[in-house]
Amino acid sequence: MTCRKNQATLTTTERQAFVAAVIALKHAPSKAGEANRYDDFVREHVDSMNAGAGWAHGGPAFGPWHREYLRRFELELQKIDPNVTLPYWDWTIDNSPDPNQPGSPWTDDFMGGNGDASGVVTTGRFRHAAGDWVLNINTAGNGPELRRGFTGRASTLPTPSEVSNCLLETPYDSPGWNQSVTPSFRDRLEGWHGLGSIHNRVHLWVGGSMLPASSPNDPIFWLHHCNVDRLWALWQRDHPGGANYRPRGLAGETGPSGHNLNDSMQPWGGATTVASTLDHRDMGYWYDTDPPDITLATPSLAFKDVPQGMGGAGRTTYRAVVFEVRSCMPSAFEIVAGPSGGFSTTALGTSVNVPSNPGNGPAYGRLWIAYTSTNPGDVANRSVTVAQTGTTNQWVIPITANTIARPKSAAVFALDRSGSMSGNAGDGTTKADKLKESLGVFVDTMLEGDGIGIVSYDDVVDRLSDVLDAGPQPPAPGSGREKAASIIAGNALDPRGNTAIGSALIEAQSVIDDALAVAAPPYDKTAIIVLTDGMENVPPMIGSVLGSISSPTYAVGLGLSNQISVAALDALAQATGKYLLITGALTADQRFRLSKYFLQILAGVSGADIIVDPTGDLQFGPTVRIPFDVAEADYGIDAILVSPLAQVVDFRLESPDGTLIDSGKVGGNGWWVVRRDVAYYRLPLPFGKPGSGIHGGRWHALLTLDKGLVEKALRDDKRREELLRELRSGTVPYSFVANAYSMLNFEAHGEPASVSPGKSATVTAALTEYGVPVAGRAKVWVEVSAPNGAASVVSLTETGPGVFAAEIPTHLPGLYALRCRARGRTFYGLPFSREVTLSLCAIGERGKPVPDDLSGKEARAQPSGLDNGLLDLLECLIGHVKGDLFGIPPEQIKECLAKVRGQRLPVALSERAARPGAAFMAARTTAPAPTIVDLIEAAPVPPPPPDHDHREPMFGLSPEDKAIGEEQRAHTVADEMKAVQAAAQRKARRGRRPDTSHPHGDEQ
Repeated sequence: MTCRKNQATLTTTERQAFVAAVIALKHAPSKAGEANRYDDFVREHVDSMNAGAGWAHGGPAFGPWHREYLRRFELELQKIDPNVTLPYWDWTIDNSPDPNQPGSPWTDDFMGGNGDASGVVTTGRFRHAAGDWVLNINTAGNGPELRRGFTGRASTLPTPSEVSNCLLETPYDSPGWNQSVTPSFRDRLEGWHGLGSIHNRVHLWVGGSMLPASSPNDPIFWLHHCNVDRLWALWQRDHPGGANYRPRGLAGETGPSGHNLNDSMQPWGGATTVASTLDHRDMGYWYDTDPPDITLATPSLAFKDVPQGMGGAGRTTYRAVVFEVRSCMPSAFEIVAGPSGGFSTTALGTSVNVPSNPGNGPAYGRLWIAYTSTNPGDVANRSVTVAQTGTTNQWVIPITANTIARPKSAAVFALDRSGSMSGNAGDGTTKADKLKESLGVFVDTMLEGDGIGIVSYDDVVDRLSDVLDAGPQPPAPGSGREKAASIIAGNALDPRGNTAIGSALIEAQSVIDDALAVAAPPYDKTAIIVLTDGMENVPPMIGSVLGSISSPTYAVGLGLSNQISVAALDALAQATGKYLLITGALTADQRFRLSKYFLQILAGVSGADIIVDPTGDLQFGPTVRIPFDVAEADYGIDAILVSPLAQVVDFRLESPDGTLIDSGKVGGNGWWVVRRDVAYYRLPLPFGKPGSGIHGGRWHALLTLDKGLVEKALRDDKRREELLRELRSGTVPYSFVANAYSMLNFEAHGEPASVSPGKSATVTAALTEYGVPVAGRAKVWVEVSAPNGAASVVSLTETGPGVFAAEIPTHLPGLYALRCRARGRTFYGLPFSREVTLSLCAIGERGKPVPDDLSGKEARAQPSGLDNGLLDLLECLIGHVKGDLFGIPPEQIKECLAKVRGQRLPVALSERAARPGAAFMAARTTAPAPTIVDLIEAAPVPPPPPDHDHREPMFGLSPEDKAIGEEQRAHTVADEMKAVQAAAQRKARRGRRPDTSHPHGDEQ
């Protein structure tokens, strides 16, 4: 959007930029065979006034023609300097020829001043002597110099009262449609009738080069006509709608050619019609006197289905009263009444300033309202009243809200039990054992009410458990936790066979579909978690079943990235809106990585965010203090300790006020759970008694290896050897995870998850608080751990409000572990932290199978070699071999087959070249259709255009002005201006800045 401002308000820099752009146009090449581009516009105006043409003056198109003409000139200036706009000269106020008067356009750095005794302008950048301003088209024939003769042809400029009376004139134009007809607004504005001779008088007052048809030679022409156009815009505001333009071109109301509503205007023709100019704002510019175009985008506010927080605690949600504002001047809005009855204002304040919006779209003003959930089924109805500051404009917005129970989630695991799961996970335990350990942590920390189902697969798919409610802790008979525990303890996940991932996904989706069909109430969210340690080698392949998977799917690769179907799993996760995680080798220092991945996925499924996620070791004696920041937007927290000796750790929490919370103090205000490998606190917030609960600030987890608990555990014969093995090193490893159930949410995503070494992937992240982007209040970065253990940090750039992005480079093949972290401050000023773990694999083309569905991609020709079917058969047969084959372990044979398969896969996929369609090409090559205002009747043949008297000067005074004479008028004008100035001084004394931007004064 271009904002046209009063020239009296321009800064020195803005004045100089405008002058420089005008002079640059004077030196730019012509497009019409003239001396320069500026002169093209002079020629257009001269031609418009030639005998018989009648394009622009003395007829209804006076307003539309000049509006189009000015906009085209302005756009040419903006090609030179995009920040330049046409200013307007309000000659009713800034009416002195003295360049030293405040607001004068006649200063040396702007328009220059009056002419000398011979009329030649000798000051400013537009004087002929400066060398930049030569009049090449001069219909007055008096030389190449710019000339002016202030007050020579008219002693005064139009006054505020004369302009105000002009703006009251109706209709727009009258039959006859020429300069001899009255009454009409156009005729009065142009100056042929009525006191003031509005437009014409200004030409006559300036004199010199402003008198002939070549008047655009004087740059003041543009400022003068910009003000004339502004006055027409003010008249249109009070007389809206295209129907108020006359003539419309219907029988009995037909004006000269080019002057009817749907006529094309010369010399432009085509789509440039009178109708196309009727809304200057649609043409891309506004005046600083235009009232803002305000749309209440939220005529009502609905806090629909706000869930309860944890343990029945209230959960606060924000909604915004939104105003769309189009204006080149700032606006402000404020809450003047309400809200109440469960609704409240927020830390974002009760008022908002909306800046001017130089872009094409609207600017937005948001006033935020909060609602805190109560009991399921409760409904609230209230209202809030918002006013536009400084005006009488007010809006009453009704507000409704209802509370529902906490949304429930269902997660179904599809777990690999192929033969390779018997391999070493990296720390001496098998992959199958590591899976069972991590699955147990997931199940033990689930929220009561959420459901879990389990599918296992090798080349055979087994539904081990339908979706069952996790149930309470400790596990109740028949609950999902009990069922999962029995599966973990049994042999249903023991390794065997091949890898049928596609079939497992179909079965997992079927388990979810069955649960949704019978659950009452139904589950609100669903997810599939598929885990594998190898390459899919039993059809159907992942690519061919993607269309059948409707649930968000998390993919987890257990092991080395080059031994896993990374590309296919990544495509699955991306297609369903989730992500892929690869563990790599689970060495001693990464033994908890799979459990951490499962806890992160659990947080995503249950709607939580990770606050911190450190690991370490405990030893006898010292207490480890782990800080984590809780925000007022958090309505619940989980503090989770994962350790093989979780049961022997004295685990307490310290709140921001120093209160120590242990298992005995949780009581009925939360949950304390300790299981085989995990212990955790689950606390609703605020924690404690109503009105005095503990909430935001810095909390600490306190971890101490307790000798008494160790001695007690060692008396358990079933775990004695395991405990002694863990204690042998003198330390106990642990992982601590703090989750927040919160309205402050952090999401991070990496794409793609697999690249060739040397390539980069993009990590994007987003932060919102109560649904509002966290703009300018946070830093986001990624801690990168390379395959060789090298660590680096990549900062993300805030590319939009609360949106961050960065490229993560790779150099070596292998797994890059990405810890994406955010720190910032909340609306209330409290610090917060969030983090998400991602995976990036640099493995080239190895282990990258061709998707069954190429989705518009073409595979290069494959090298000759073994047939895929034969490779599948060999892998299947080897899966049934007991012991070694020819002295070679089956796992080694499978690895060799994987290598062979990897070598013969396509080396690349190439996108088809995008080609523009026929519709696109037609749009590019077809001229735009003219703006049309629908009419009922066809227009008859119009009369010929008016034949004007083209003797110089081209502009005359009205009969009314001629009748009173210039001497008498000067006295009258002086008296009026004194009254105007006195009124302005009275306003100033009352502490109000007088509005001198246009004749309507306070009406703006």
